[in-house]
Amino acid sequence: MKTQSTWWWPLVLLSLATACGSLVIERPPTVWVPSPHHRKGERTRSSVDSIAIHTTEGAYNEDLSHEENQLNNYLGTIGYFEQNDRNVSSHFLLGPDGEITEMVAEGDIAHTTTYYNARSFGIECAGWSSRVETWTPQLLNSLIELCAFLCVKWDIPVVHPDGTARTGPHTTQTDDPERPRFDAPGIVGHFQVQPWNKTDPGPHFPWDEFMTSLKRRVGGLRELLVEPLQPRIVSRQAWGAAPGREETMRTHVVERVTLHHSGVDVPDWPQVDGAAWMQHLQKFSLEDRPWGDVPYHFCVTPDGTIYRGRELRFAGDTNTSYDPAGHLLIEAVGNFENDELPPAQLQALVELC
Repeated sequence: MKTQSTWWWPLVLLSLATACGSLVIERPPTVWVPSPHHRKGERTRSSVDSIAIHTTEGAYNEDLSHEENQLNNYLGTIGYFEQNDRNVSSHFLLGPDGEITEMVAEGDIAHTTTYYNARSFGIECAGWSSRVETWTPQLLNSLIELCAFLCVKWDIPVVHPDGTARTGPHTTQTDDPERPRFDAPGIVGHFQVQPWNKTDPGPHFPWDEFMTSLKRRVGGLRELLVEPLQPRIVSRQAWGAAPGREETMRTHVVERVTLHHSGVDVPDWPQVDGAAWMQHLQKFSLEDRPWGDVPYHFCVTPDGTIYRGRELRFAGDTNTSYDPAGHLLIEAVGNFENDELPPAQLQALVELC
């Protein structure tokens, strides 16, 4: 269980790049300013299917420049969402220079788009639906990046559906004939959900150019995520794991993936029972080390089988000197200071990562 030597890292990284393509969607930088006006939730990809785009509106001072008005609007809306008596909020608020303030966590439900709240992310853009100057290049670019990230992470369709709650193919009737409901996934405007009293993001929002740029940004990554690789993962129950000692383990939040190797030569692996290997590793961890369970979250054997180890919510352990909190630990079984990484094991590592 020594730290992995580094010669084969380029091979793994090259394989990962080949599997994932050249396009990378990263979470845009945000500033976290929490709003208390939301509902706690445990939303999943199956429960979220849309993004609702808004403008903040509000007062406009003709004695100030538009730039001053828009900046004041942005800063004032942050304060308003922090504390107001209407219990309203938004997941994200975008400023004129492309700043993104996150005010409600992605998994929770913001109070921003009435009956669309539970199924959508609310994005407020600082400005006015009646003013073309609202849509600065910086704001639009940040909106594209944020929507691309959310579409990929949450599997939201990159489409702008037609119509509104009152007209078009996505209207559903309610008990109130004056207020039917809009029912369509994708990227929607606030006006589509509430056409009786909302117009935002307004006639100046460049829907065609925005959707073209968003589709280009998401690109081919959508196809990769729709049909993800399916690695073979053996559950703890299947390999005969004993219960871990939870009281001795630390909880953590995973921020990175770290690869180790076992540092043990296994030239006769085809004759080695993988379940027995995992049981031996757990016995060693519990009896010969002060650890609460198998030290790694996953173990990948030379034949390409992936064994589930320690629960992800618990930080791993290691014989090396660094603090493994925040690391998702993967052990590649073998000694790669002496041996080459078998193709099946490399492929399994790529699929798992």
